[in-house]
Amino acid sequence: MAFSFNSKTFLPYAVGANSVLYAGPDNTVTQKDQVRLSRVEPKPVTTSSGVGRADFVLTRTVALTGAVEDQRDAIIKIGGQIPVGIAEVDVDELQDDITAYTASAAFKAHLMSLVINVP
Repeated sequence: MAFSFNSKTFLPYAVGANSVLYAGPDNTVTQKDQVRLSRVEPKPVTTSSGVGRADFVLTRTVALTGAVEDQRDAIIKIGGQIPVGIAEVDVDELQDDITAYTASAAFKAHLMSLVINVP
């Protein structure tokens, strides 16, 4: 199944039991435009119902200026660990918070300049 975001459509490229690699419109043999969605199922034990893990990895080959190489892969990873039994409203709030942060100037500064002291 394809999915779209930011006006780009990603199509399944490689499918595994717990992950799917999707190819974006600019994906070629020499240039990556890929999203990998993966999961780890909860493993309950006697003292815990467990947590599920979900990961999103965006990989894109980009051109470089002023670097030794001409191009390199840029990678953004977003992962979550969600306990079994969490309320949907709590998941919504977590998602809203990370969405707001990743859209902020502070996150861009963290990516571009490795700034960790948020102003």
